[in-house]
Amino acid sequence: MLQRNVNRGPWLAAAVAVALAGCAEGTAPDASTRVAVAVAPLSLTGITDATYTLTVRNAADEIVWTRADVSSQGFGDGSGSLSYVGPCDADSNPNEVEVVLQTLSDASGLLDASAWLNPTPVTRAFTCVADADTAVDFDLTVLRRAAQGFFDIGVSFDDLFCSAKLDCTNDSGGALELLHDENGDRAQTVVLALACTAGPGQATTLYLDDLVVTCDGGVSYVIDPSGGPGNLGGAAPGMFQAATYRGSEAFGFVDKCYWNAAIGVGAAFGTHCQLTATGSAAAQALDGLTTPDGQRWPVIAWDVALTDGAGAVSCGRYAVDAGTEVATAYTPADAPHAFGHGLVCADGSVLSPGPPSVLGMAPLSGQAGDTVTITGTNFGSGTGTVTIGGAEATVQSWSSTSIDVTVPASGGTGEIVVTTADGESSTEAPYFERTDLAPATIPELNNGTSNYSVWDLDFDAAGNTYFAEYISGQDSVKVVHGDGTTATLAGNSNWNMGFVASTPDGSTVVTTYSWSSAPAIGVVNASNFVAPVYNSSVTACASFTVYSSYAVCGPTDPQWGHDGYFYVANALTSGGISRFVAADLVAGSPPVTVTGTPLPGYIPSLAMLPSGALWAASGNSIYTVDKATGARAVLTTFAAPVKSIAASPFTGKLYAEVAGALYEVAPDGTQVTRYTGLSGSGFLVVGPDQQLYRVEGRVDTLSTITSYAP
Repeated sequence: MLQRNVNRGPWLAAAVAVALAGCAEGTAPDASTRVAVAVAPLSLTGITDATYTLTVRNAADEIVWTRADVSSQGFGDGSGSLSYVGPCDADSNPNEVEVVLQTLSDASGLLDASAWLNPTPVTRAFTCVADADTAVDFDLTVLRRAAQGFFDIGVSFDDLFCSAKLDCTNDSGGALELLHDENGDRAQTVVLALACTAGPGQATTLYLDDLVVTCDGGVSYVIDPSGGPGNLGGAAPGMFQAATYRGSEAFGFVDKCYWNAAIGVGAAFGTHCQLTATGSAAAQALDGLTTPDGQRWPVIAWDVALTDGAGAVSCGRYAVDAGTEVATAYTPADAPHAFGHGLVCADGSVLSPGPPSVLGMAPLSGQAGDTVTITGTNFGSGTGTVTIGGAEATVQSWSSTSIDVTVPASGGTGEIVVTTADGESSTEAPYFERTDLAPATIPELNNGTSNYSVWDLDFDAAGNTYFAEYISGQDSVKVVHGDGTTATLAGNSNWNMGFVASTPDGSTVVTTYSWSSAPAIGVVNASNFVAPVYNSSVTACASFTVYSSYAVCGPTDPQWGHDGYFYVANALTSGGISRFVAADLVAGSPPVTVTGTPLPGYIPSLAMLPSGALWAASGNSIYTVDKATGARAVLTTFAAPVKSIAASPFTGKLYAEVAGALYEVAPDGTQVTRYTGLSGSGFLVVGPDQQLYRVEGRVDTLSTITSYAP
């Protein structure tokens, strides 16, 4: 058994500290320019020497220096510690240092290589700085076969002893029959077992991923070892039952903790079925059930062929490290492994890493067929599902921390949601934008038979265009589909439609209107009507007019917040921002205030990004607003009233229309004039083709819609 005197984790960790001294720029490495390689002192019970090969390479992959047989006895304390000095190349960065553990020795001489599992070579990149030292740390863990002879064949992980196996046959070589099939008879069963113990009085925690079985024709089974204990039920087409067993039992002067799973293999189980799983143990709980970053962690991996091409059970009995079917291995130092489940042996409690958490996505926009990489935690070992804007994406690869998917052709714009094989879904929802979707045309605006006044546009992920029209006898909310066909969603001759907004999937459309001078915000329903509604008491108006004498009044410019809420201005009070859920309006609940104290003046326009950024135009200024706290600050101020603002989810740019000019507003408030000579008063929106659209508001006459390059 290997032990250590550094408290870096429950396994033997050899901390290799490499201090690298760079040569001056333009000079070759020489004796005055040093690399100091130091392996931290170790206390390895019974180990009398360890030898290493040390190598440093530059950015051109040229060897700066290398030396083999660097021994702990010759350059350290004789039990693993060493110090060594050599150069690095400051003229060709980054450099890379490689450490290879060659041999281990005890009092009887060299240990046979089959008695321990080598975690090296390990490498780390670093920047070589001229006339300076750079420290590079390595954490190494050495697995040795346990000699205690209990739990079948054991492997020692520091001061933990573990055993693992997979059995398909009984002691006589016949079929292992344990679980009851649908007829109540005991039938062919596969048993996976993991058992570990720490020393007397020491805690033990086991870790185990889902057992995943994949077969020909897309047939698969996933067994959650945290279920039960006891029978879990079967699964089509051929797993007649599954069960789990876990607990502790006395074993001499120590306690053994075990975690076993059984799979009932029926006649229709599948052909070429392969079982995979990964387990490990620790003397303390791993943070987030994840192995430490930068450390090569010991694990036991099951990879067993259960059935042959005819569907017959082809597996036998496999002990740990008796072959490749159940074998010890190491995680990569730069790729920690997140386990799906944990078992605290002291009290039998089962640990869960929690729901999946999405931490990043790249790229943020793209086209159908592109690959998107999603990074995060707790994705699990089994393949789950990913949706983009509600459309399921094809999964290319899946690990506990990274997923690659293909952007679907249908939909593909909107929030990304990860759902694990266990059915848990992520709460963070990064937003992906399709750049190959062009907004629909609006033929009704140009068909020569009717003139429609459009005050506002919005788009969904499928390229549909929604618009609110304001014309005597024709007030309505309409949608123009990508194929050019038009449908009326709601209409009434007295509604005086103002603004419109849609969710990315087009499932919910909201609008503002002033029916008989009663301002309101409402949800467009399936009955060609706006209901339910929230009747606002705000009758204040903007300081500027639209198309001669018309004004923007009452609730204005609803925006989808990408968080389940629509945000709207002036619904509760003039200058205030509130938010609502469409279903809550159905229940009769009013919007909820976002800004505790209203802005100084009426708000004619809002702009939002999927990230949660929120801006409001009020008077001559644009304000940044924290939608969580309601705090606001002036971003920039113009010489005239701000009529409309819009933000691009692709670039994050903010646009504003002021006094016949179109501006781009930088994050620091700097104003850049983009276009001048604009007529009338416009309403701005960014389309899924990344173009900025301006609708010139008119009444009873054709509105002009102009697109601008981003």
